[in-house]
Amino acid sequence: YGWHNWWSRFYNASSVDFLQEEWGCTLVRAAMGVEPAGAYIETPQLASDCVTKVVDAPIQSGRYVIIDWHSHHIRTEEARAFFAQMAGMDEKQQYQLGSMVCIR
Repeated sequence: YGWHNWWSRFYNASSVDFLQEEWGCTLVRAAMGVEPAGAYIETPQLASDCVTKVVDAPIQSGRYVIIDWHSHHIRTEEARAFFAQMAGMDEKQQYQLGSMVCIR
């Protein structure tokens, strides 16, 4: 998936299902833009909603998802808040949540 703020029309269960059924994907990556226009810093609820749609679909079918906090700047506090939100999405589900930070 491209960044949610530019390709949000693909952030839905149907596109995840297509990738799983037609391409045999067992892992998808939800790339969330952090700084550009319309991204997490400007519209955190939209960003969270888009990522949640992509996270829920593979988990429900026993597959995996990577959440890409795609930032070109160090935003430790925002990243912590976002991943705390993602980790607590559904207390009945057991999510394994890790993070990787890449700085260029």
